[in-house]
Amino acid sequence: MKKSAVLILFLSTLQFSGLFSQVRLDSTTCVLEIDSLQLHFGQKKEIINSYQVSILKTLSYYPALTATKIRFKKAHLKTSLTTRPTLLSLLFRSKKNRTYVIRIDDSKDKISIQDAPFNAQVGVFAHEFSHIVDYSERNIWGIIGRGFSYLSKKKKEEFEKSIDRNVIKHQLRIQLYDWAFFVLHSPKGTDKYKEILSE
Repeated sequence: MKKSAVLILFLSTLQFSGLFSQVRLDSTTCVLEIDSLQLHFGQKKEIINSYQVSILKTLSYYPALTATKIRFKKAHLKTSLTTRPTLLSLLFRSKKNRTYVIRIDDSKDKISIQDAPFNAQVGVFAHEFSHIVDYSERNIWGIIGRGFSYLSKKKKEEFEKSIDRNVIKHQLRIQLYDWAFFVLHSPKGTDKYKEILSE
């Protein structure tokens, strides 16, 4: 847990030093924007209603994904979320015409996104959208290579850090911090999951 404490301290230092130039999003304001968000960023998206506002608000920071087909599904997973291109679209469609599926596990026995504050939800969805950005820049062999990188702890850590850098590039670093803070302080989080997050 020492690593977790160091991570929180480091992120807090960045936040208060002014490097976190963004501000936390107001969920109430975002709810009032829902029609506009749906119009501009909800096309080709199959969204779970309970996450509609946080998903659409996050998508507004990823305009490159406006025309990308993304489905959200609930599933039983080893983690909170996973993101993958569908097999058929990976095999038979061009990069820009792929379909991606984001699976969400809301089981009560593990960290649940529905229990997370609004900004933390935005942070974790941003992480998943950054995976899609990464996949969309790769051919089938590049994506398979990404899959193999998960077999190496070191390569997996490097990959996940690059994904988080992409989130920061999209101006959502404080939301990423809020997700990390939520996970590291959740009694439902396993030590292994928290260790992965803190590395």
